[in-house]
Amino acid sequence: MWGGIPSEIGALTRMRVLRLYSNTFTGRIPDTIKSMTNMTEIRLSQNYFSGDIPQWLWSFTKLSNLQLDKNSFTGSYPGTLSPSITNLQLDCNYLNGTSLPVLPPNRNFTDKTWDVDENCFPTQPQASKPNQCRFAASNMLCDQFLANYANGVACPICPENQEPNNSTLCTCKPKGPAQHSKTNSAAVIAGVVGALAGVLIVVGIILGLLWKRKKDRAKLVGRFDKNLAEELYDPNWQAPHGVHRYKLSELSNATGGFDEAHEIGVGGFGKVFVGNFKDGRTLAIKRASGLVSSTQGLAEFRNEVLLLSRLHHRNLVRLEGFCDESGLEILVYEFMRQGNLHAHLFSSKKSLSWYNRLEIAVGVAHGLEYLHSYADPPVIHRDVKPSNILLDDNLTAKVADFGISRATDELATHVSTRPAGTAGYFDPQYFIRQQLTTASDVYGYGVVLLELVTGQRAIDRERTAEFNLVEWARPRFAEGGIEAIADRKLGDDYPKDVFQAMAELGLECSLFDKDQRPSMKEVVSVLEPHLSNCVKPPPSHDYSSTWESMESDFPTRGSNTSFTAASTSSNYDHMTSGSDGLKMSSSLIPKPAPPLPR
Repeated sequence: MWGGIPSEIGALTRMRVLRLYSNTFTGRIPDTIKSMTNMTEIRLSQNYFSGDIPQWLWSFTKLSNLQLDKNSFTGSYPGTLSPSITNLQLDCNYLNGTSLPVLPPNRNFTDKTWDVDENCFPTQPQASKPNQCRFAASNMLCDQFLANYANGVACPICPENQEPNNSTLCTCKPKGPAQHSKTNSAAVIAGVVGALAGVLIVVGIILGLLWKRKKDRAKLVGRFDKNLAEELYDPNWQAPHGVHRYKLSELSNATGGFDEAHEIGVGGFGKVFVGNFKDGRTLAIKRASGLVSSTQGLAEFRNEVLLLSRLHHRNLVRLEGFCDESGLEILVYEFMRQGNLHAHLFSSKKSLSWYNRLEIAVGVAHGLEYLHSYADPPVIHRDVKPSNILLDDNLTAKVADFGISRATDELATHVSTRPAGTAGYFDPQYFIRQQLTTASDVYGYGVVLLELVTGQRAIDRERTAEFNLVEWARPRFAEGGIEAIADRKLGDDYPKDVFQAMAELGLECSLFDKDQRPSMKEVVSVLEPHLSNCVKPPPSHDYSSTWESMESDFPTRGSNTSFTAASTSSNYDHMTSGSDGLKMSSSLIPKPAPPLPR
C-alpha cells in the first residue's frame, strides 16, 4: 500500500486499533485522527511518513501501544507522555528535540518499553522512578545512556564523555570538545571506513542491475530461450474472434526492436510502445515486464485475452491483438492520437471547452457503466483517473487500462492486478474493508468529474488551503455554489445549472461511505439528459476543431527523427499510470489505414 492516509479516516471515532505498518505510506499523519480518542493501539512502523509527530497524539488517554519507528518523522518530543502508554517505539526517525519526554511521576513503569534508537538529542531522558528506561543510540551523533533506578533517589552516573546537566531532573549533556577521548576519533574513522564500504557496495549493486537490464532487454528483443518458446507456444490454439494473434517479429519490426525511441509510457503491467506497421497502421503495443515461465501462466494470459476480446464499447479502448510467443505477454490496442485527459486538462495551453468536458464526463460514465453492468464477468477498473482516459481525434473519451485482470472469489468479478489505485482517486474505504467493489471506481470517477469542473488536480501540494481536491471543493461549493469552484479558464461561458449538477454529482460520488455513492448507471441517468439538452457550440468555439497540432517526438516508419525515451515517457502516458504531459503531432503520426486482414 502507498500514498497518504485519507483524512476521512477521522470519521471512525470508535476505532480502537490502527495497523498500517510495513507498507509504503507517505505524508503526514492527518489531523482528523485526533478525533479518534478511543484508540488503544497505533502501529505505523516501517513506512515513509514525515513531518512532526502531532502533539495531540501524546494526549490520547486510552493509547497504550504507539509504534512510529522506521519512518522519517522530524521535530521533538512533547513535555509529558500520556500515562496510558506502555510501549513507545520511535527509533529510526529524524527526531532532534531539545529533550526526551518526561515520564509521569508516581507511576509504576515496570515492563514499559521506550525505544528511540537512531535519533539524536542533546540532552537525555527525565525519569522519576523507572525500573527500566533504555535509550541506546547507535549512531555517533547520539550518546549512549542507560539508567537503572534502585530506589528513585539518586541520579545515575552519566555515561562516558558526558557530564551532569541538571541534578534535579537527572539529565546529562555531552562534554566539551577538549575532553573527548581518543575513542571518539577511532569511532569517527571506523564510521568513515564503513561509509566508504557501503558506497562501494551500492555502486556494485547498481552496476549489476544495469548489466541485468541490458541482458533482459537483449533477450526480449529477439534472443529468447528456444526451449521455452517451443514448450509454451501452441500454434493450434485459436485466438478469439476479431483479435489478431501477432508474431513477435511483426511487433519487433513495428517498434524498431522495442527500441526506447518508440517507448511512450511505463505502467504497472509493463512498457507501452507505439508501433508503425507496414500497412500504415499505428497501434499501441503494451508489453509485460517479465516472461511467462509456465504453461499455467500462459493459460491465464490467454484467458485474459479472451475476456478483453469480449469487451466492446465506444468508450473503451479497443483490443486489436496480442502476442504470446516466446514466453511474452503483449497486448496490442488502438492508438489514441490525442493522448490522455490529464494532458488536456493540465498540460495544454488551450483549455477544454465546457461542452467537451461534459461530453467527456458522459463518455467515461458510459464506459464504466458497461464494465460494471454489462461485462461478463463484471470488471472493476480500480485506477480511474485522467491519465487512464484517452481521447481520439474527435475528443471522444475512452477508458483504458482496465485489464490485465484476475478472478476474485470475494467479488465474483474481475479486478486489475495492478497496484491498487493512485493517491487522490483511491477509495478511502479500502483501508478499512480491504475490499474492492464497483463503488471504488465510482469514487475515482467522482474525483475526475470534479477535476473537469474545477480544472484543479486531485492532489496538489501547491494548493495550500487543502491539497486534496475533494476536501478543497466540498466546503467551497457548499458556501458559494458552482461559481466558487468552477475552472477560471471557462470564464462565464458555461451553463451554470449543468456544471452545478456535475459538481453535486462529483461530490456525491466521492463520499466516504460507499453505500451513499450512486452506481455508474445512476450517474449516466443524471448526466445524459444534460448532454442531450445542451446545444453544441459552433465549430469556431469548439475545442476539438480549434485544437492545434502539438509538437511531436513520435517516430514514423522510415523517418530519421532523432528521438530519446526521456522526451516521451515523461510527456505521454498511454494506458499507464505515472505520466502527466502530452506532446504529439498529427503530421508525424501516420494516418489511419484500413483494418488488418484477419
